[in-house]
Amino acid sequence: MRTRNLPTFAVASFAFLLFQGTASDSQSVGCGGPPPCSCSYRSAFDLCVTCCGDVGQAVCPTSPACKPGLHYDGSTLHCEEACSWGTSSFGNCCGDVGQVICDVLSGYDSCKSGLHYDGSTTHCELPCSWGTSSFGNCCGDVDQPWCDVLSGFDACKDGLAQGIGNCRTPRVAGESCGPDYPCKDGTGCTLTVVGGGLGYQCVLDEGTDVVGDPDVCKAFYSSDLSTGAASADLVLNFGWGANAVAGVGATIEEGVFYTQDGKYGCYITNCYGYESNLGASAYVASGQTLTFDDFKGHSFVFNELAGIDVVSFIASQGWNSHDDFLAGEDPVSSGEAVAFGLDVVPISVGASECDTVTQVVVGEDTPSPPVALCRAVTVVADSTCAASASVDAGSYSATSGVTVTLSQSPASPYAIGVTPVTLTVTDSNGKTATCSGTVEVRDLTPPALSCPASEIAGTAPGRCEAEVAYAPPSASDSCSAVVSLYADPASGSTFPLGTTTVSAQATDGHDNTSTCSFTVTVRDTEAPSLAAPPDQVVDATGPDGAVVTYDPFQAGDNCAVASVASDPPSGSTFGIDPPGEVTLVTGVATDAAGNTTTATFSVHVKGAGEQIEDLLVLLEGLRHHEELEHDVLRARRALETGRVGKACNALREVLEELQEGPDEREGVCEPTLRAAIVTAVTRIRAVLACPEGECGDDDLVAGSP
Repeated sequence: MRTRNLPTFAVASFAFLLFQGTASDSQSVGCGGPPPCSCSYRSAFDLCVTCCGDVGQAVCPTSPACKPGLHYDGSTLHCEEACSWGTSSFGNCCGDVGQVICDVLSGYDSCKSGLHYDGSTTHCELPCSWGTSSFGNCCGDVDQPWCDVLSGFDACKDGLAQGIGNCRTPRVAGESCGPDYPCKDGTGCTLTVVGGGLGYQCVLDEGTDVVGDPDVCKAFYSSDLSTGAASADLVLNFGWGANAVAGVGATIEEGVFYTQDGKYGCYITNCYGYESNLGASAYVASGQTLTFDDFKGHSFVFNELAGIDVVSFIASQGWNSHDDFLAGEDPVSSGEAVAFGLDVVPISVGASECDTVTQVVVGEDTPSPPVALCRAVTVVADSTCAASASVDAGSYSATSGVTVTLSQSPASPYAIGVTPVTLTVTDSNGKTATCSGTVEVRDLTPPALSCPASEIAGTAPGRCEAEVAYAPPSASDSCSAVVSLYADPASGSTFPLGTTTVSAQATDGHDNTSTCSFTVTVRDTEAPSLAAPPDQVVDATGPDGAVVTYDPFQAGDNCAVASVASDPPSGSTFGIDPPGEVTLVTGVATDAAGNTTTATFSVHVKGAGEQIEDLLVLLEGLRHHEELEHDVLRARRALETGRVGKACNALREVLEELQEGPDEREGVCEPTLRAAIVTAVTRIRAVLACPEGECGDDDLVAGSP
């Protein structure tokens, strides 16, 4: 017995009634109790063979595809935490495989590292997973042009078909098709009734055993339904479909089936016929058939539609094998379904012929091969400049109790660069499956860089800088050559006074860089120059000597003079020096580095005795100076014997004679010379501290000023 086209609520009720009596049996196979694998999230059919939808698990084939809060990451082929790369300014995940490019406001403005923006999909994609054409474009993958001969492939990626200009995913039975969208092997692009009109759809070839995608069937496997089929000794099927009616009718249905002997797989049914109504409907189907041979193959369907209102009607269906129908036998199965469309004729009749093809993917008699899933991985090279990695993306066997082993060719470890790797999955039945992935090994280790010791140098003569040559930095790299090594400022450069940091950088062949630094210190080691003013001889102006002023010391330096000092300073009172002796004035120049230079000059301050000698010379300029000279000589003799008072009296008499005026009888008048003599005598008396009036010869003695 076989029923079809039950409405959604009828399917749920049917499944509940069918299995409520087998609950104890379902416990024994694992899904009523703890599942055979850790499934924190399952498909609508109690997925237990293959976990799905959670972090690190494959996407579930039903909605929602991933567990709430997760998203499908095309680079890992698994469900991942939300937004692993970034969030665009519109609040969407972005930058990862299959996601839009991140915009400027998101803070990234790019695809995730290692991905590229694919204009055909307007998403970030893996880089050229199949090949690169001679023009440098990605080729051979979905919606990419075919690879040309020069690329080394000259084809589309395995599993894809060549459209008019690009590689396409082959369309399966029931999908629209055309020259640019070819059909999968086992189906052909045929003009059929589509939505009340004619259109091209992929239709299963007669006698084919290729149905849909076996991975979809595996994702919907339910041990409860398998146990129910075995307990009821029936073939059970679940499916979904759609039909269109416009005088002629077309229906396509696909789903999964379970047999009494443990077979499980996909099926597709195509029906073509006539019907006296107009409309379209979508439905969920559930049914049961006595044997697997009755389920698949050619059959006949009789429809009788009773109107409810203008947009819905009840379809009463009778199913029979084609041979039984021709022999006049009654339908072996019947059922009703609510359809939605335009109810033109209240009661209408239709008849269709149907073909059902199947593909067994689970069952002891026809075990399915393992499923190989590959990915592109990126790893970091170790100290040997290589790395081990697996391209496996969760390969598995959907057959209960069957284990798988994995092998890669070439085997790990992999050298730096991108290596194509073929993964071979072998199950315990000896069946194999292969897929291709890539291992990219990146060198992220910077080169070893060593800087020389810091340098100290003195300034060049006469300059506040120095040319310094230092030992060059050294660099090495274990995985590639050092392609660049420099230091700034370079060795031999002119370095200014003070400390300068020299920065060195080394870059290897994989753009890894290392830096180090050292210092070059230039010190001012040159003393300043210093020039002293000329020596001076001055007359004492009093008993303490004389105030002496002199020109400043003149200093210079290759960098900068900080200070110039002299001792005794200009303007100081210099004491009377004995004849033949001097007072030294010392100048000291200091530069900013603390270097010093000294220079000296002499100052001789004449006392009364030396000034009397000078006075005698001065008197020689007068024509009649005998009397004046006599008094000066008398003062000198008195001073030599220590009779200062007698010397003062003699000098006073000289002043009195000079104040009497010139000797007119002789006709001599030399006012300038006489004034100089008066000044000299007055100064000598000041040095001797002579009183204004006459003093006794013994009033002042040697030792007085």
